[in-house]
Amino acid sequence: MKITTGKATLAGAEISHCLGRNKTLLRSVALSIVLLFYGVCFAETSFNVTFKVDMTGVDNQDGAYITGSFTGPEGQWYIAPMTDEGNGIYSYETSLNPGAEGAYYFLRENDWGLRERVPAVCALMWGVDRKYIIPEADVAYAFKYGSCNETGSK
Repeated sequence: MKITTGKATLAGAEISHCLGRNKTLLRSVALSIVLLFYGVCFAETSFNVTFKVDMTGVDNQDGAYITGSFTGPEGQWYIAPMTDEGNGIYSYETSLNPGAEGAYYFLRENDWGLRERVPAVCALMWGVDRKYIIPEADVAYAFKYGSCNETGSK
């Protein structure tokens, strides 16, 4: 059995998974309700995403920060502190759904004006920001501050 929505085509295992999670709710309603609860049913399908930055040689007395379309509710951008892992490496962890994509960048302080300047070759969002696309697996994005160079600390 397949159900096609504006978002995707749901097939047997996906429908069973959704019905299994919502069986109490769906016992007394038609299968078409699955379409209404599609987003709720599959919201748990998310993966761990780690953003890392190597701040070696950068004047960042107050730590490192990140902002992007994932740092606030409904895509709002907030400046979030990153965790100091030592040796100039900072990280920020979150969970995102597969297929999610958006922009982000690092900051050297909790100040919008102290953002990194992302080189044009890797500023794939609006010509100034880094871009992420979440695969169907855990993923890490790790870069040297203000550079396209990936770090070995993924």
